[in-house]
Amino acid sequence: MNIIINGFKFMIDLFYGLTGDFGIAIVLLTVVVKLIMLPFSIKQRIAMKKQISFSKKIEEVKKRYNNNKKKQEEELNKLYLGSPKGLLGCLIPILQLPIISGLYMTINRLQVEAMTILIPWAMNIGSADDKFVVPLLYTLITIAPSIISYLNIFSNEEKSISIKSILPMIIFGLVITIKAPIALGIYFITSSLFTLIEDIGFRLYSKNKVFS
Repeated sequence: MNIIINGFKFMIDLFYGLTGDFGIAIVLLTVVVKLIMLPFSIKQRIAMKKQISFSKKIEEVKKRYNNNKKKQEEELNKLYLGSPKGLLGCLIPILQLPIISGLYMTINRLQVEAMTILIPWAMNIGSADDKFVVPLLYTLITIAPSIISYLNIFSNEEKSISIKSILPMIIFGLVITIKAPIALGIYFITSSLFTLIEDIGFRLYSKNKVFS
């Protein structure tokens, strides 16, 4: 883990040297890391789509042969033999974890007393945002994927998250950022915004596609 953290620290120093702004350096580092992990993230999304499609096929077979258990079992066995293997979808988050954790720890350990053009009202990105703009912005971006699922253009076969389910996400978002250093908030916002753009792009890409 120290190797990953040291690598990220080097990159932050590099970006700071190029921009002269720690806030922008954090944004650039976060975007670079997210771009590196993008192919794995897309594979994970595709694996989830395939799993949803497979579950639907199982339900269809169960309904079609509800009164013929022998035929139902035969058809289910055929499905299972040709089913997508879910191991990749499970492994990808595990492989991403050291990178995500390393990035978080790198930014959280930053000992800086500096301003950033991104948060002009804050005198020090090493302290919490006393205007609470960063926590609110992060929370709104975090719940945005759940909200856009209600729009027809972004809807798909996945179930939309209920309003009641969004409330805990709002509370969690505020809790983890309200006392956090602004530097960490910039990382959270950048990461969530990248994920939101990725989510919108994938929804549009997969809207009329069949994954099997």
